[in-house]
Amino acid sequence: MLFNCEHVGNGRGPSVDIAVDPIDGTSLTAAGRQNALSVIAVSDRGSMLDASSVFRMNKIVTGPAGHGVVDLSQSIGDNIRALAKALGKPVNEIRVAVLDRPRHEGLIEEIRAAGAGTRLLLEGTSRAASTRHGTSRASTCASASAAARRVSSLPRP
Repeated sequence: MLFNCEHVGNGRGPSVDIAVDPIDGTSLTAAGRQNALSVIAVSDRGSMLDASSVFRMNKIVTGPAGHGVVDLSQSIGDNIRALAKALGKPVNEIRVAVLDRPRHEGLIEEIRAAGAGTRLLLEGTSRAASTRHGTSRASTCASASAAARRVSSLPRP
């Protein structure tokens, strides 16, 4: 991971902003293990949003049946019911993978109250969802942003 305003490169290339961040499975990334997702982005210097104030990202990852069906602006219960309908399954056959964290206790309660089951994970929810469906074409809805690190390769004085 790079830090805000960290200088990289030898100063002879174009001036750009670079964001590199593990967006799912930070511990997995740090340990070099499977099922981590990371992002890298490069843009013209000064054009990238400094999202350092955003630490968590809300996300929903589904198989292809969830594309255009799930929506982060809806409740988890509404999303589960909509996905079950799109899949032609009863809600009690839906399993939702969620990180096993104290901050998700309320979410887990909502999932179970909707009638779906849970699969509690230590890391890597996005990868777990996409591999469950045997495809890397999982549909992802995301709000906010991962904590992108704004970096510069400005020429050194």
